[in-house]
Amino acid sequence: MMHGINCDHHWWDTPLSWMEERYPDTYFLNVEVGDGYINSIFSNPVEYIDEFAQTLKNDPNLSDGIVLMGHSQGTFVTRAYIEMYNDPPVIAYISLAGVHGGFFGDDLDDVPLFGIEDNDLAKLVGTFLYELSFQDFFMPAGYWRDPMHLDVYREYSSVLAYINNEVSHPNRNIYKERLSSLDLFVLVGAPNDGVINPYISSWFGFYSDGSTVEFTYLEDNEDLWTNDVLGLKSLFDDGKLLFLDSGLYHNDYKREVGYDFFVNTLLPLVDPYEL
Repeated sequence: MMHGINCDHHWWDTPLSWMEERYPDTYFLNVEVGDGYINSIFSNPVEYIDEFAQTLKNDPNLSDGIVLMGHSQGTFVTRAYIEMYNDPPVIAYISLAGVHGGFFGDDLDDVPLFGIEDNDLAKLVGTFLYELSFQDFFMPAGYWRDPMHLDVYREYSSVLAYINNEVSHPNRNIYKERLSSLDLFVLVGAPNDGVINPYISSWFGFYSDGSTVEFTYLEDNEDLWTNDVLGLKSLFDDGKLLFLDSGLYHNDYKREVGYDFFVNTLLPLVDPYEL
């Protein structure tokens, strides 16, 4: 399990208790990189993902393969792990409130940064997250995707443009092969998420190029869907890619209000993996 931004491994405490009750003989690893809260905000994204990967690789209990879960920024970390490392291999992957299409905008009221409750990041940073070395120490810079400056994004993005195969790089086929190796890929999101902007990023959608109003859904994305550069359509055609609308607010997955969805909808999907 991997938590998101502005929190630590305790984010998973309640969902973990639900899983331990259902799977009492299962080994669980609730990962924390560095100093939890601080490093979830201030880290080099590439180094953060690498530390996550080394934590999994160094755990002998995981050597035969794993079921992987990520929430919010944790989906950025976990999917990057699958494509860039996948050692030990991921068998099933559950993404909760993901940022797969990227993040852009102001909807960060539930995750205050620097003590500012109303985070108008889009207006504050412009393209600074690309041009001023933010990629070296600010985690959200790794998946910040500005639809108004996509040329700058593709040139300077340290992670997202690569794991989405939006740019040419020597590992394009490897990334697709590793993601395509999943036996199950579950994408969970909700229109009322309240934090992920746009919310369809949880399903690999995003703002249309040059717009902060219109959306391009995954099925309308020529590269990701028609050309299948990540293998998503192949997974879908094989019945291995699922899209779920939880109807939950961003952090409801860790609260009692999320119990029914988590226990009665999500967990049955991984029951076949003999946890």
